[in-house]
Amino acid sequence: EVEISEEEYKKLQLSEEKKTGYERVAKPSVYFYVSYNDKVDATVEDCYDVDNECYESANYYSDKTVAENNARADRLMRQLRRFAVEHRKCGVNLNSTKTEKHYICYDYEGDELGATFTFVARVFGVIYFDSEETAQAAIDEFHDELIWYFTEYKDSL
Repeated sequence: EVEISEEEYKKLQLSEEKKTGYERVAKPSVYFYVSYNDKVDATVEDCYDVDNECYESANYYSDKTVAENNARADRLMRQLRRFAVEHRKCGVNLNSTKTEKHYICYDYEGDELGATFTFVARVFGVIYFDSEETAQAAIDEFHDELIWYFTEYKDSL
């Protein structure tokens, strides 16, 4: 037997109870995944290869809402990436510290979307546009989804 303080016991309980929406479910419980058409489907965990593949590729959710939110956010990212490429007038030289790399941001204090740029950094997951005008056109095109993404999207429970 080991004695621990009540505080340590509570910490252990919290760590065991924390739910994110990405947990592997017990066999034969239901989990969710995003299919090719951004539809969230459910299936039963049977410990088959397909279950392992879904889990290992991070397309496995114990919570349907988390799956739906991520499907919506991922669709928006793909749409913005395509928009940026299709509307380029010139290339975006991401390796140059002399070239502006434009991207979409949200000002929480001002409660507004905007376009800004960087010269020297490349941030993981950010979609870059070749001009402020192209970034602004993307904001206009995807305004409502961008507002949802920046103000409501939650990637976990």
